[in-house]
Amino acid sequence: MVLVKFAVSDLLPVAYSYGQLFLPFALVNGTLAASAYLVLDVALGTAQMASRKWVGAAMGAFVGFTGPVSGLYDTAFQWCYDIPEADGWFSYLLNNAIMLPISITTGAAVGLVMHPLLYYPIVGIPGIHWAKFSAPLLAGATFFMLHLYQADYYNTDLFPPETFLTWEEQRGLQLVPRFHPKRLQVEDWSLRYGYLPAGTGRSARQSVQQKVDMAQRHDDSRRRDMVFDSKRKAWLHYVTNGAFGSASAIDGIVSETEIQREGFQQFLASDGAVALILQRSNARSSRDTAAVREQLVNFANESQISSRRAGHGNTQQIVDRLDLASQGIALLLTEMLDKESDTAALTNEQQRNARIIRKLAPGIILFTKEETEETASQSVQSQLQSFGWRGIDDEETKNQMTGNWNVGVTKFLASEQAEATKRQIVWAMTGLSMIILISLLGGNQ
Repeated sequence: MVLVKFAVSDLLPVAYSYGQLFLPFALVNGTLAASAYLVLDVALGTAQMASRKWVGAAMGAFVGFTGPVSGLYDTAFQWCYDIPEADGWFSYLLNNAIMLPISITTGAAVGLVMHPLLYYPIVGIPGIHWAKFSAPLLAGATFFMLHLYQADYYNTDLFPPETFLTWEEQRGLQLVPRFHPKRLQVEDWSLRYGYLPAGTGRSARQSVQQKVDMAQRHDDSRRRDMVFDSKRKAWLHYVTNGAFGSASAIDGIVSETEIQREGFQQFLASDGAVALILQRSNARSSRDTAAVREQLVNFANESQISSRRAGHGNTQQIVDRLDLASQGIALLLTEMLDKESDTAALTNEQQRNARIIRKLAPGIILFTKEETEETASQSVQSQLQSFGWRGIDDEETKNQMTGNWNVGVTKFLASEQAEATKRQIVWAMTGLSMIILISLLGGNQ
């Protein structure tokens, strides 16, 4: 009676608020019980298995023992909530000399009570098709469980609503600025969500940073608010009074400057090359290409990439070299399309040109085979294919670009050699100065 009174007066009123806390246990218990029922059904037959009273108690005891001992509760908890602190916690709590007998006894008692209630849903009623009796019960129970455990059913009175990120904020943290090769403007992008209007990521990051700052300024020493990347993690942390979730709290976010620099360094070379190739294919005059070059310079400047940070010249020089690289790429990919070859069949001359292109445009993702999981379909080759580019079909344009490429590469390699010679002279002069200084110091002694 005490247990019944507790369940009715204390547990049921807050069942919806705490229902999701029991989701990992329900998944494990249900899976274990279903597996055991299946084995007994095959071994004894449905009617025999359902009619024997000891089956329910044995089933409950089996679940009460296997759940804690197997470590499945920890696995399910981590899977449901992605909380690292759960690793081994429930095994430690339940698999001991005190709690394990309680778990087995409770399981046996529950199984003994539930098994007779499942007799008719399992065996059926003579003359009544299962679809008219068991199916509605199964559908109702499934609907109730989904309603109880659905992902967004939380009592936010249990935790501060400003301590979790909205879906828009979660999405915004994944965005980086990129230059759209077709629309010729800067937009926010992520592999999962694609292109979004510029500023979407900045607004989301500002909102998240405000929440982090508010949590860190909390003056109440008895309670320190934390910000989590999902409502589920925030709810779990506060509903368990801080037992879980602290390690998953957000302490800060990447600065706007770093986000811009990441987008610039990772994608500008590829996006800029694609934009210049497409624009040169469609342009009626050199003014159109010059406009794209100017936009790329502005994007580089806004991304705060200086000559020392980028390591390969100022922004104007970066775009000039990218323009030359784009012409080399267009010629190289056109040759591959004409011969229907892939990157594994490149000639020595083509491999040399590919190496020069990478020197001209550091960080460029040239071929599809160079893509990673984070840059899938973002190489120059893949982007041009997605935009329907089929190579240079005008012989006069091809000859002109070949001439520009040869002249530009000659100048670039000459400047590289001059820079290398200059560095060698500087190192030699530095070494000579050190030798003279050491000699003077030795003579004074």
